[in-house]
Amino acid sequence: MGHRLVVLGQSDSTNLDARRLLDLSEGIDPKAGLWVVALRQTQGRGRGGRWIDLDGNLAVTFACHTPKTRTPLPLLSLLAGIALHDAVASCLDEKSRADLGLKWPNDLLLAGRKCAGILCECHHLDDVTCLVIGWGVNCAAHPPELKDEACDLSRWGRALEPEALFERLTRAWSRWYATFRRADVSSIRKAWLARTAYRAGTHVAVEGGHGAPLYGQIDTIGDDGALWLRVPGRGVPYRVASGSLRLAEVSA
Repeated sequence: MGHRLVVLGQSDSTNLDARRLLDLSEGIDPKAGLWVVALRQTQGRGRGGRWIDLDGNLAVTFACHTPKTRTPLPLLSLLAGIALHDAVASCLDEKSRADLGLKWPNDLLLAGRKCAGILCECHHLDDVTCLVIGWGVNCAAHPPELKDEACDLSRWGRALEPEALFERLTRAWSRWYATFRRADVSSIRKAWLARTAYRAGTHVAVEGGHGAPLYGQIDTIGDDGALWLRVPGRGVPYRVASGSLRLAEVSA
């Protein structure tokens, strides 16, 4: 039995619905997993709260059971980001692809503005781990009040239908999930670094979980998906497991 696809006219959250359906296990092989796609999502979630979903955009989740694992969520976010980047890049022209890049830990940027986000969750059950990976992609529209921070894919390349992007995402995810199952962490890390929008040396600020923002320069990404920063006053790079990243101004 392979992956099952469930298409919903409306969903409060594709992540929540995917987990509910996986728990029921009716006609679903939990190890193979399932995809849930919603034509409209009313209460989508992101790391910082609610994900604003508009008509014509893609809301999709993959969920499956794996042998009990302590796989860090940041590594899953890297994997999901690589697959999303590859799927979107295949729909854009060469110039637009050059403007496409991942932002740690779970955003996809186009010309510096957010066009997609990812929410990864792990639920540890008695003898297995339930992996839930959700993608929200601005295919056709983005919130007008976020015009300086967000964008949608309709303004770049050819017209992009959610169904077409979903097909490309499933193929990309299958390739990269196979790499994950082989525990080939080095390949995942290298692939993500090759697709990041913020290269080593970029001045950034990390907010959330640290009190005041943490300022520094990007050093690299660890094998566990954590961000390493070179912070002024510290002799060695500083590990950041979670947070919200933004560019920081550099003092003259």
